[in-house]
Amino acid sequence: MAARCCTVCCSAMRLPFTSCNAISVTRIKTPLPAPLLLFRFTAPDQVDACGPDGDLWHGPLADLPARAGDARLVLVAPGETLALHCVTPPGRQRSTWMRAIPYALEEHLVDEVEALHFAFGATLDGGRLPVAVIAHDTLRGWLAACAAVGITVHAVIPDLLLLPWHEDDWSLLRDGTRLLVRTGRWEGFVTDAEALELLLGAALAEAGDSQPRGLRLWNADTLPAAVLALLDGAGITLQAEEAPPATLSL
Repeated sequence: MAARCCTVCCSAMRLPFTSCNAISVTRIKTPLPAPLLLFRFTAPDQVDACGPDGDLWHGPLADLPARAGDARLVLVAPGETLALHCVTPPGRQRSTWMRAIPYALEEHLVDEVEALHFAFGATLDGGRLPVAVIAHDTLRGWLAACAAVGITVHAVIPDLLLLPWHEDDWSLLRDGTRLLVRTGRWEGFVTDAEALELLLGAALAEAGDSQPRGLRLWNADTLPAAVLALLDGAGITLQAEEAPPATLSL
């Protein structure tokens, strides 16, 4: 049975932006008010969409407003275009976080801080603040394409955070050559089979005593032998899931 999109707990960047000096900043909103229509670009003017009833649709971007009705439009971004972090905030003054955290993350970022947009979590999670980072040009390009056909994007969510997550389990979805891995409420990564062992090993090391007991798999009948050995050594069991929820079929 297809999952209803409106039941997805979205960890999404709210729009429009506020600014902090040359850095643009928003808050992460969760959960988003229903009903929701989730969509992603498959070409500059084509999209896949999942409506509040769980039905999937593919067609021109310009036709999306007519299909949305009163649903809020949420853009699903490829996980490769964002970096997800959880940081310990500097002090108790939230007003200082927006200025300090982007530069605290600078050594982990490929681009200059001023070229990036930062979305901060509305609340702390276990004493840490979720932060999503994306290039200005990438985000503005998507929003400009939507605005050109009269679409207002309510929020943006990375595709990997659409994977189900439970405290004791991580999730992995194979999407062609892409492997989407969700390792926490706000965390995860996208990679390929060649780099999976390295990134999964790093995530397990970072998790420490909070390592998962299981890894749930969608569309992933086989994993590289080195990855299987890594999981077996960590005592992590594999659970092959059947048909993915509708939102994972976007």
